[in-house]
Amino acid sequence: MARLARQWNQRDAERGAEQTASALSVVLYRIAGDALLALENEGFDTEDWSMRLDVIEQFAIFGFHLVDRAAQARLDDAARARLLRATAEHLSGVIAGNRAECAGPGAHAQAFIDRLNAQCAVYAACDWSATEGPGFTLRRELGDAVAARMAERGRRWICMYVLDREAPRLAAALGRSLRGLLPAP
Repeated sequence: MARLARQWNQRDAERGAEQTASALSVVLYRIAGDALLALENEGFDTEDWSMRLDVIEQFAIFGFHLVDRAAQARLDDAARARLLRATAEHLSGVIAGNRAECAGPGAHAQAFIDRLNAQCAVYAACDWSATEGPGFTLRRELGDAVAARMAERGRRWICMYVLDREAPRLAAALGRSLRGLLPAP
């Protein structure tokens, strides 16, 4: 797993939503990439770069949703909205840049935002706790979303692997980073 920044270099400096969102988008993309690599190292197949980006997107969307859940307890509604909007914009830029390299020019950023909104609406109905993290249904939704984007071979086992291994790993790695990037609850 990649080493991720967990705190600011200048801890006492005031940080705006844009600066925090930029850091969060990098953290989310790295964690999502690590989750994809773990799947491939376990023998689950992706057929091409487009499929890899689909899987990375799903893990990044899951992480974004966890950021939203954590921000509910740590920020007021206005600050939370600013942070989430800016994080979505930064993350869509990262995703769009990678999509453009893979598939050529297109409306990749807006397509990602549409997928983010749709999947977060699904995740919003799932269990999450500040102490336990993502509940079974939330992890299961992630597993189903990832499995739908993987190659056919081994697809039926991917959901359980993601549910049991990758979702908790992603949540733990993101939690460590959030402790330094967001104010304490």
